[in-house]
Amino acid sequence: MYAMKAKTYNGTNTTKTDWFSFDDFNVCSYVNPCANNGICVDLLADYNCLCPKKYTGKNCESESRCSPVCQRSPLAEKLESLCLQGWTTIQTRFDGSVSFIRPWEDYKTGFGNPSGDFWLGLDKIHAMTQSKSCRVRFDLTNPGEKETFAEYSIFQIGPETENYRLSISGYMTSSTGVDWMQYNNGMQFSAYDRDNDLSTSNCAGGGGWWYKSCASGNLNWHYKAYWANIL
Repeated sequence: MYAMKAKTYNGTNTTKTDWFSFDDFNVCSYVNPCANNGICVDLLADYNCLCPKKYTGKNCESESRCSPVCQRSPLAEKLESLCLQGWTTIQTRFDGSVSFIRPWEDYKTGFGNPSGDFWLGLDKIHAMTQSKSCRVRFDLTNPGEKETFAEYSIFQIGPETENYRLSISGYMTSSTGVDWMQYNNGMQFSAYDRDNDLSTSNCAGGGGWWYKSCASGNLNWHYKAYWANIL
């Protein structure tokens, strides 16, 4: 049995307090409505599910979007906020202290630290996106503190046998940046020791990326060198 107090006004600046009582059904004590090993918490005339990290929804019925692990980064409040919304950080460029001129194996396994310059690793990105289409968001800030982002509704990376071929589309109109990644759609990944681009020369001398030719935006190139045309 629960009691609820209600305050009413009689129009003369005085108040009267009434008490109403009712029976509350504790659904958690009879059946657990929370799926996927969620924990049921009884509330007043309601319940709440504490969901495992991979799941969300009223009853933990939905799998979180592409985020088996929430990579927390202290780079900025924005990254922290995106993390809490279910995003996984796959790359950051903070101060240029970590070189991105790396061989294929480094791009495959990952390098750096999420607290600074960081690359998650192509194997991990492929594992996250192999069974479903994920969203991806690129957040950019230039030296003048101008901030833009470009978000795409479809993002997948193929396996190493396909040289981690990129599938990206569905540029979202809420984005404030230009649709610069569509140019790279369908391209295989290249590093300085494995050339898979369409150019007659190896475009990856300054950093690995999904090159079509060498004249495109590349967030893994020399720090800030090719970012002006995508901000």
